[in-house]
Amino acid sequence: MDIGSLIGTAQGLLGGLGGIAGGAKKAQVLQNGYQSSLSLGMGDAAFDTPAKVIALLPAAGAKARIWEMTIPGGAWKYRWGAGNPAMPDNQGYWWFAIADADVGFCNGIVTLALESYDRHIYIPIEEKNDVVLNNGIAAPITISTAKFTNKKEMQALPEGGSLGNPAYVQQFSRLVIDYKAITRSTTEDIADFNIPVTIYS
Repeated sequence: MDIGSLIGTAQGLLGGLGGIAGGAKKAQVLQNGYQSSLSLGMGDAAFDTPAKVIALLPAAGAKARIWEMTIPGGAWKYRWGAGNPAMPDNQGYWWFAIADADVGFCNGIVTLALESYDRHIYIPIEEKNDVVLNNGIAAPITISTAKFTNKKEMQALPEGGSLGNPAYVQQFSRLVIDYKAITRSTTEDIADFNIPVTIYS
């Protein structure tokens, strides 16, 4: 089965669940979406500070969940990313950084994904090596000196990721970030990100 068939099958399954939904038909009926963004401190209680996220970092070569945000009860629906490539000035752009202040950056693969409330369905939306998500200066002093501030230097993240995946999460399901470490800094102590999302009410 090719990847397109797998995605289609997953989207068919998603349409039948209350906590996560997707598929082209459902995507067309969503209205009143607006752009927003998420930062590290907006995560669930176990993921809402740099220290908590850094404690979850895996050893070099391993992969681990480092961040989650559960969608609260109600009619809200969330997708990773915002806007579309046809209007690049209006689409979302993101940065992500984990570092040891005054020493250097942790390096790894960042995966943005959706996960159902029961954790039975997992849909990756975008994956990037974080060397392109921060400014890579030799010895960042604070998170402010580690992040990009110029949109032209950031990676684009249109709604649904680069492939425009129409899946979204709603109440009690999650937006998640998994991280595969390639190299670790000595003792990471600063971390944050700003990642665009689209929210539907």
